[in-house]
Amino acid sequence: MRLTTKIVIGIILSLLLLCLTLIIGYSFTDRKNYQGNYYSMQSIDIPQTDKTEVDLESYRVVVFMEQTNDKSRFSTWYSSQANGLFIQTATEKNKLVIPEALKNFVSTQTNEDTLTVKIKMDEFLELYGYKDEAFEKGTKSGSKESITISGLSIRLHTENVNVINKLRGIKTQIDNLETDSIKIYASGEIVIDACKANVIEPLSRQKLSVTNSSAKAINLDLDQVSNWSIKDCDIEVQNMTGSKRSYYITLTETEKSKINWAPKNKDAELNIRIKGETATISYQIP
Repeated sequence: MRLTTKIVIGIILSLLLLCLTLIIGYSFTDRKNYQGNYYSMQSIDIPQTDKTEVDLESYRVVVFMEQTNDKSRFSTWYSSQANGLFIQTATEKNKLVIPEALKNFVSTQTNEDTLTVKIKMDEFLELYGYKDEAFEKGTKSGSKESITISGLSIRLHTENVNVINKLRGIKTQIDNLETDSIKIYASGEIVIDACKANVIEPLSRQKLSVTNSSAKAINLDLDQVSNWSIKDCDIEVQNMTGSKRSYYITLTETEKSKINWAPKNKDAELNIRIKGETATISYQIP
């Protein structure tokens, strides 16, 4: 047998022996020393039995966000169950409706014409026993803990819809609302249904759905919406802009809308597909 063959066989046997040693040693431990940076999963269900109302001051823009420490070892995620920011018409005055369990962990702050609604997530997690003692002592936190939260349901009653929703992964839903304009920026999904406005201006990186609604104009920046649809709507003008070549829209035979395309650069393209037996196309290139 050649020397090189013996060396290769020796290396393979050494690796096998090392793997067996680690497996056997791991089976006799409590596994605490092998957590490393893996996420341990925990979950919190916010009760929905009791609700509380928070009256809001007058504002032009409202911002929803978490108040948390970026260096905390806890990462919060939201399940789809009973989570969402739901925007509805105000019957008397602007107000928030939130689960009673969140009452002491929601603060509001007004800066000129902007109202910021903050959820004190670190304090809320302490209520359930999640406290980052390592960070408080100024030491490095251990392995990351991922906490899944369900039941983060917030209802905003307002006549003025100009909302920035920074709550990660939380759906923003607007139903049966009639107003001058609907302006929404959200990090999660946006659903607009059965609404009437002069202008609809949504922006979502995840998913956008506009259904059964009417508007004089809808403004879309196609660079900022990755998965969007407009269905069964009466919209006079669709104002679209973008910077890429991969934009495709499909028009059905029931749609009657004017499309304004404002490319951000000379290479941008908007590709239109038409469904139906007949169609009339009017276009103007300035």
